[in-house]
Amino acid sequence: DQALEGKPVSKKVKQKLNYARRNWPSKLAEYAEKEAVLGSRNSYSKTDPQATFMRMKDDHMLNGQLKPAYNWQISTSNQFIVN
Repeated sequence: DQALEGKPVSKKVKQKLNYARRNWPSKLAEYAEKEAVLGSRNSYSKTDPQATFMRMKDDHMLNGQLKPAYNWQISTSNQFIVN
């Protein structure tokens, strides 16, 4: 705003500056939060950040999309779950 003070500026430019002034701080905070959740991973699910994307069984459309899931590894002995 200070660089444009005293200069003729179109209404469109003023609207864009006003939009940036109102929205950028909240967007920067949102992006920082998302990067903190991401950490060292390549991706995460917005609905369940702890789940990882895995290729699931093909659905009726045969597209085999990646969906958020958990990789449970459980060992059993005589049908009892052991640690």
